Amino acid sequence: MKLVLAEKPPVARKIARAIGGNLKNHDGWIEVSGGWAVTWAFGHLLQVDDSVAPRRWRLEDLPIFPDRFRYTFRDKSSRKQFGVIKKLLSRASEVYVLTDMGREGENIARLILIYAGWKGWDRTYRPWTSDALSPQVIRRLLSEKTPLSRFDSLFWAAQARQHADWIVGINLTRAVTLTSPNGHGVWSVGRVQTPTLKLIVDRDRQIEGFTPVPFWIVRLHMEKDGLAFEGKLQVPDDRKTGEETRAGVLHGFRIWKKETLERVLEDLKNQEEGEVLEARTEEKKTGPPPFHSLTTLQREANRVLGFSSKRTHELAQRLYEKDLISYPRTESTVLAENETGKAAGILKALGYPELARAAFSAGKRLFNNQGLDDDHGAIVPLKPPPGDLPPEEQKVFDLIARRFVAAFMPPHRFRVMRIEIQIGPHLVSVEGRRDLDLGWRALYRARSREDQLPELKPGDRVKILRVEPEEKQTTPPPRYTEDELLA
Repeated sequence: MKLVLAEKPPVARKIARAIGGNLKNHDGWIEVSGGWAVTWAFGHLLQVDDSVAPRRWRLEDLPIFPDRFRYTFRDKSSRKQFGVIKKLLSRASEVYVLTDMGREGENIARLILIYAGWKGWDRTYRPWTSDALSPQVIRRLLSEKTPLSRFDSLFWAAQARQHADWIVGINLTRAVTLTSPNGHGVWSVGRVQTPTLKLIVDRDRQIEGFTPVPFWIVRLHMEKDGLAFEGKLQVPDDRKTGEETRAGVLHGFRIWKKETLERVLEDLKNQEEGEVLEARTEEKKTGPPPFHSLTTLQREANRVLGFSSKRTHELAQRLYEKDLISYPRTESTVLAENETGKAAGILKALGYPELARAAFSAGKRLFNNQGLDDDHGAIVPLKPPPGDLPPEEQKVFDLIARRFVAAFMPPHRFRVMRIEIQIGPHLVSVEGRRDLDLGWRALYRARSREDQLPELKPGDRVKILRVEPEEKQTTPPPRYTEDELLA
C-alpha cells in the first residue's frame, strides 16, 4: 500500500480525489483504488512534553536544559488519529509526505513518522511545489518521488526553533514569575512575544510622557505670471547658539522661539518681491515592488483593509486551497528562474496580454533561484477567481494580483522641482512634483499629481502676496499598527 500523509482532512480529501478511482471513507483515512491510502494529521498531533521540567517551580532548578526532548499528544483526538496513522504505516510499502510545504509542515510529519516507529526512510518521498494543489499538480508530484531526505535540514531547523521557544519560555517565565515583586499570577515570557511587547510598552511610555512643544512655520504666498504658488521660510535652529548656528547653515522650517518669529516677520513686513537664486529640475523614477511574500501581504492587508495578520493568513490559505494562488507560507518575493513562461501565462489569464513579454525580460529582479524561501516562490495569482468568491477572499486576491501585475509594468517617472528664492535676508524653499508617467502606480493611484508652479529661472523676480505664520506643536509618535510591528 502507498500511503499519503496530509496535514488536514480537507487537503487529504483533495489528494484522494486527484489520485482518482473508487474512494472508500474509513475512520481517519480514505482508501483509494490502485493500492493507495490517504490519511491526515490535525496540524500538530504531538507537542513538547513539559514533564521533562520539574513540576515544582524553584529558582535553584533553573536553567532547565533537557538532555533529550520528549513529545506527548495534544489531546484525545490527536492520540486517536495517531493510532490510525501508525496502523496504516505498518502496512505501507511507500510513504508520501504531503503536509504543508514549509518548516512546520515538515516538523508535523517527521514527528509522526518517528514516534510511529517508521523504518522505511528510503521509501519515503516528499513532493514539493509552490503551485496550488490542483489534481494535475498532485498527480505530477506523486509521480516524481522526491526523496524526503532532501528536506532533512528543514526538519532540523523546525526542531531548533521549537526547542528554542520551549527553553526560552519555560526558563524565563519561571524566573520572572518567581522574582516578581507582587508575587501574583504567572508572567509569561516568550522568544517572540516579549520583545514585541517591549516595543509596544516603550512606545506607550513615550506617548504617555510626551509634552507638546509649540513652534511656528512661516509660509509665503507668491505669484509669477499670474500663477500663485507657496513656499516655506528656511531658518536656522534657534534653540542652538554659537558655532551650532554659524552663518549659512540652515536647519529646516521650524521656529521655536516667539522672539525669533517676531524678528522674521519684521524682516519680511515691507518686502514686496523676491529673487530666484536657484531653480533645479530633476527627473526621477521608482521601479515597481517585487511580488508579495506572506509578510508583505499581511502588512498591506493591515494597512489597506484593516485585516489582522492572522486573518490575512487564513484568507490566503483558503485561496490556496481553492487553487487560486500559490503556496502562501513563504517569505520569497521572487519566483524560480524557470517560471517566466508560467508568469506570462498568468498575465494573459488575468487580462494583461500586453505585459506577457515583460516576463521574459524581467531577469533576476523577479526570477531568482537564490531568493527562494525553502524552494518556495513568492505568492502569486494562478487564475482569475470565480464570481462567487467571498468578499474578504476577493480583497486579498486583489492585493496579490495587483502586486503581481504591477511587477511587470514600467517604472513610475516624475519630475521634482526645487526652487530657492531670496526675500530680504531670508531664503524661501519651494518644491513641486509632476508625474510624467504613472507606470505601475496607475494600479494604485487614479490620478496624476501635478503641482502648479510657474517656469522659474535664476534672476526672475516674484511678487509676494502675503506672509502667513502658522502655529503648530510637536506630537507624540503614533501607536504601532500591525503593519509596523510586522516590519
